[in-house]
Amino acid sequence: MSKRNTFVSKQMQWQLGLVTLINCILLVQVTVFRAYATASETDQSNACNKFNTIRLAVRVFLWTRSSILILPTTGFRYFKMYHVQWATGSLPQDTSGPNIVRTHYLRLCELLALVQIAALLVSTGTIVLRFVQVEWTFTCPTAMDKRIYQICMALSLLVATYCYTISWEFLLSFHKLRTHLLFQHGVFDCKTKSWQEKPFNGSTKELLRFQMWMTVKQRDIDGLRSAIAAAINEDAAFATQWYQSPSIWNQLVCVSRRNPLHMAIKTNQFDMVQLLIQVGFDPNALDKVQVAQFGLRDLYSKVFCFFSINHSEPTRIYGPFGWFKHTLLSPLHVAVARSDHHLVLHLLQAGADPNVSAESNVASAATPPLFWASHVDVTHALLMHGASQLYVPGNGFNVTVFEDAFLNGRHAIARLLESWGGDIALTPLHDAAGRGDVVKMKAYLGWGDVDTMGEHVRIGLFHRTPLHWAAIRGHVNAARMLLKAGAKVNAVDSWHQSPLTWACYLNRTELVREFLVHWQADAQLRDHHGLTIPCLCAPKDTGIDAGIFRLLRKHGLPEFGALENGDTPLHIAIKLCHQDTALALVRSGFSTTSTNAAGVRAVDCSQSTELQFIIKKEAGQRDVMISYSHAFSEFALQLRQSLEDNFLTTWMDLMDPTGIGGGAVWRDEIASGIKHAAVVLCVLSETYPVSQWCMKELAFAKAHNVPVVGVLGETTDMTDELQVVYLWSRQLVDFRQAITSTEPALVVNHDVYNTQLTALLDGLRNEVEKRRLVDRRDVLLSPLTVSVRQTEVEFAYHQRYVFICHGGCHTDFVKRLQGMLKLHGIASYADHQVGGTTHDAILNCSAFLPIFSDKSCRTDAFSDLFAFAVNKEKPIVPIVLSANFFPLAHLYSLSLHTSVVHFNEVLAQSESLTRLVAALPVTARITSPAIMSSIDRHSGSSACFHGHSAVIV
Repeated sequence: MSKRNTFVSKQMQWQLGLVTLINCILLVQVTVFRAYATASETDQSNACNKFNTIRLAVRVFLWTRSSILILPTTGFRYFKMYHVQWATGSLPQDTSGPNIVRTHYLRLCELLALVQIAALLVSTGTIVLRFVQVEWTFTCPTAMDKRIYQICMALSLLVATYCYTISWEFLLSFHKLRTHLLFQHGVFDCKTKSWQEKPFNGSTKELLRFQMWMTVKQRDIDGLRSAIAAAINEDAAFATQWYQSPSIWNQLVCVSRRNPLHMAIKTNQFDMVQLLIQVGFDPNALDKVQVAQFGLRDLYSKVFCFFSINHSEPTRIYGPFGWFKHTLLSPLHVAVARSDHHLVLHLLQAGADPNVSAESNVASAATPPLFWASHVDVTHALLMHGASQLYVPGNGFNVTVFEDAFLNGRHAIARLLESWGGDIALTPLHDAAGRGDVVKMKAYLGWGDVDTMGEHVRIGLFHRTPLHWAAIRGHVNAARMLLKAGAKVNAVDSWHQSPLTWACYLNRTELVREFLVHWQADAQLRDHHGLTIPCLCAPKDTGIDAGIFRLLRKHGLPEFGALENGDTPLHIAIKLCHQDTALALVRSGFSTTSTNAAGVRAVDCSQSTELQFIIKKEAGQRDVMISYSHAFSEFALQLRQSLEDNFLTTWMDLMDPTGIGGGAVWRDEIASGIKHAAVVLCVLSETYPVSQWCMKELAFAKAHNVPVVGVLGETTDMTDELQVVYLWSRQLVDFRQAITSTEPALVVNHDVYNTQLTALLDGLRNEVEKRRLVDRRDVLLSPLTVSVRQTEVEFAYHQRYVFICHGGCHTDFVKRLQGMLKLHGIASYADHQVGGTTHDAILNCSAFLPIFSDKSCRTDAFSDLFAFAVNKEKPIVPIVLSANFFPLAHLYSLSLHTSVVHFNEVLAQSESLTRLVAALPVTARITSPAIMSSIDRHSGSSACFHGHSAVIV
């Protein structure tokens, strides 16, 4: 190593060299002063000689000890402070790891450093005496010129004072070197052999306790298992009986129980922690984790830090440390202090209480684990498991964890606590309400305002009443007592949030029920941003109970509100991937198809297909309806499982229609499944085309414009009807090569199956995405947005078109009708599309199509436009529109019927009768012109719309 490439050694060598030079100069000064001393001896001259001799002796004493302290900077092995001692063998590759041992030379240096400190303190006295006792310095008898003597004396005193300062800096550099060399070995808390590594006594119990402690310390899990087995043979309840929490005697003395669980957590040994908890160690037992040492190293550190202005003892993560400072911690405290998130979660799941307070003779350390957290994730885990964010320790330390975090610069944690309702310590009534201590609350309720917001102040930081604190902590009895005493149930804090808001936000279901059912709290209250309670709850990552949303809906909040961009609470929860809250909203009846201002459905907000799958399944939405023959059900079930494993929701009928006779309930379910699916998956087999139920399912899908994707499982008779009419999507995936056998059980070639499944998934996802885009387009592209100017241009483009009038009552039907007319090459416009040019559109149209219904006939706009068309003698083709009164079961049964005859009581009966007769069997066909003429005379059809035909739909 280069002698210049050092942090401390070169500095120490330069400091000692400077001290040596100054000492030489001062030695010359002493020699010169003695040469000019007077020959006569007086009391003053003797005092001056003695004082100079003492100064010289102290200087030489300091210099010689500094010369010993400088030797470790030379790098010679005889002067090393530490050496590496391997546990087994001497090779660095040994897996047991090194042990850093303090050398005897280091102990000598520490002892000399303590003596050096004492000598420097003596030197401090001599410096003071130089300026106080001037007869020992400036007025000493001498043969030298008095002015020169005093100048030389003043210079020597200044140089000596500077040398004194350099000596302190040299001692500080030695301390830095001692620490720096230790840290370079990766050791940050040097251990010394102490009484801890010996049993307290020779009893079997103590020997086993000591053995468990040492096996954990040595990371010997097999040895720990052996010690535990022996301890169980000695006492089955040893884990709790032998390791009860110690106490601090007279607030001065405390002896550690040497709990192995604390040591395992402290040394980050997760397997040992699991083992110890499994055998019954109490995760809430307290023990003294850090034990004071009384060796030379510890004495040196305390003395050095006491006399050093710029250095103090480093803070300890396990609380105040000292010979008479004691802190008893739980295992959870140790894990939290280490910011070990994984261990914290494990202990909490094992039953560790996040509100168990440490015991200490230092008030600021007698706090629950939340005060010890320095990591946001650890803090969040504690809050999730019920840690009190409003705990006030007391005993002179009346500071909440929010205040403690803010005062100690843990601002991220302070912000997290603030979002969980953290507050500053306000009054004892607030504290009692936050603890749920109704006994203490009774003592305070009779003395002052029940809605007080602080001690001797009108309002606190967040303007919260005791009822807010009870709501934040979820104490029903405390809240009920405050309300009976006259507390305002709708009192709002500085965020304009009521106790009900906080109870909902923090998932206090029972308290929400108490507020809404018994005290009629205002569920429609909004915060200072104008957000409703569900909008506030949606971003909460802890999950909200569905019962809370149901209670809000039932007690005054039917609509959950939305953000400015139209995002509903479900949009918010799904965007943030808060699955529990999203599921709670769905279970409370919230629609997954609700859209925001951009037309995006809530269920489409997440990029996670897994989350979308879970939400859709919970809401009963199905991407794919599987149509299959029950004789081929085993393959259909496997296909269904594969689709759901790839996050496509499915619906399939699991009942055999032959056993239930095709009941109405069964037909309802199938029709609903098809109607609400994005695509129908047709599993083709040998028996599929001959099943009337399967063909009805395809017909119903075609009638409702649901695309069909085919899967070929067996060789199937592909009829024209099946191939051309129903499988119109032209998607057919062949799985026949993947099925090697169907008897006695289904056997599949998984390589071929997975290849074909990939192709099938692509097709199905494409259809699902098309359905999503169509739904979104229907929201964004409403016909009401067509501009008048655009319509005028289209009028000029289409020389012939028909005009549809419905009085603004049947927009969806008109859109479908326009689409069907367009397929036949007929252009059309409706009254809701043309704005102020309606009359011009009617004048230029080829035919006028009024849609008569119970709704449209009652509107003035429809009647006016119809009268206008009649006056202008436009060709009129009336359309009679009836409401859908068919149950799904009836629609499903009629799905294969291509001929349906409509009759109206007063209109176009002749035309309807003609279609009816045409649909009857040939043997019943009536062809006589006389009979047909008779029917026309009695039908009354000529009474309406002379010269016009009517279409009844």
